[in-house]
Amino acid sequence: MRTSIHALLVVATLTAGLRGQDHPNLSGTWVVVPSRSMWYDDGRPVNVTVYGTRFTAQQTDRVLTLKIENEPGFTWTYRLDGAVSINVRPGPNGPEHTSSTTAWNDSTLIITTTGSVNRNGTIEPAETMRTLRFNDDGTVRVEAPWGHNGEMIGSTYSREQ
Repeated sequence: MRTSIHALLVVATLTAGLRGQDHPNLSGTWVVVPSRSMWYDDGRPVNVTVYGTRFTAQQTDRVLTLKIENEPGFTWTYRLDGAVSINVRPGPNGPEHTSSTTAWNDSTLIITTTGSVNRNGTIEPAETMRTLRFNDDGTVRVEAPWGHNGEMIGSTYSREQ
């Protein structure tokens, strides 16, 4: 009986430890793959870098932090439990407040962010969605809406060795 209880406790402990491992881990430094980050705007090729040419991620089972090279001195922080994450970054007209939620869909992390944008001198609420999808080859595809029609465009990143 003790052996059965002990075995059940071991299995329960191992299963609980795997909860944070259900999804891929972004931790590391990621570099854009230009040949896989092209988008065509009216027939013109555009090299897309949604998170710049390089970003660094740290991920635990509860939080993802992103440091994007072209946003020096700022770190994006996202809770991975679906709760709202608040980020305040410096902007040209003062601090820009955003709130974000995350959700996993298999190996894709969806980050939905609300904030404000300045359109021709008028501050308007805005919502954007970014997706980070792990590819079978170990790369990550980051997509975001672009332009007035919100077409999703994206960049592919490989983990820096």
